[in-house]
Amino acid sequence: MLIKEPETPSTARVRCFLVEDCARGSGLGTSLMTGCIDTAKELGYEHLVLSTTNLSGSARRLYAKFGFRLESKTEHQEWGIRHIGETWRMEL
Repeated sequence: MLIKEPETPSTARVRCFLVEDCARGSGLGTSLMTGCIDTAKELGYEHLVLSTTNLSGSARRLYAKFGFRLESKTEHQEWGIRHIGETWRMEL
């Protein structure tokens, strides 16, 4: 899903990007991300951003493959577990 970033109208945010374990490695993630990027371009956005954590190795590799670059990291606790939230950005 793409949502408009209210603070930066030229930026869309990828939200709820998820591929179930049983479908990983099938190319589904690549197809979904291609659709997000193509749609954002068609709508005239200049940037895409997304958030993930340092624990999402396969997702992070996919984002890097498409040209997303790690922009920032923020440490937080969730349910008593230490996470490092990451923001990734891509120029379209």
